[in-house]
Amino acid sequence: MSESTAHHLLGIYQTRLSMAERGVTHPKPEVVAGMRRLVAGLSAMSSEALVRFENHDGKWKFRVASTGDLLVEFDFTGDAARQNAVNLAEDASPTPPVDPVWPEGAVGEYASLLQECGTAATERGLVPVFVPSLAAILLKAERSRTTPFTEEDAIAIRDRCSCTMVPPAVAEAMAEKRGYIDIDPERCWEEFSDLKNDLNEHEST
Repeated sequence: MSESTAHHLLGIYQTRLSMAERGVTHPKPEVVAGMRRLVAGLSAMSSEALVRFENHDGKWKFRVASTGDLLVEFDFTGDAARQNAVNLAEDASPTPPVDPVWPEGAVGEYASLLQECGTAATERGLVPVFVPSLAAILLKAERSRTTPFTEEDAIAIRDRCSCTMVPPAVAEAMAEKRGYIDIDPERCWEEFSDLKNDLNEHEST
């Protein structure tokens, strides 16, 4: 049994759910349904609220730590589901599991991921994928501001955004299903500015 914050688990399962719904990964329908319930439950909680993770003979349960209320239960009693059970156990740990030698699939805030596994990810050709897209996040942030949106604002938001490290083929598949290529996080201000100019030109025509 372990505990983690709602914020930590929400970042992980929003990404995993999005990948499943876009057809990038292919978990069983009942697992996808469970992830939807978990994301909905975590979204309604305070970001620092604790979630308790339990394993009882292959049945994995997420509970609100303060009340014991059940958020979702995954049944991984069959042999074919053992790896999924291992993944869930890792996801529920208080600190996101990032393997500095093999970082594929690592999930976390962009700046933290680069610090923890940037060199290994580069050597293996992995790229960060943001869910929602970094472009959408920055556009929403700028439109909600009452003061000028600066390069420093964009970089600070980028660094705190949740992303996952994936092979280029996976990133391309996600971009294809999304319908557009996300902006490069290392050139986020330049490409964000270009995106705004393109949108303004489109709206003026």
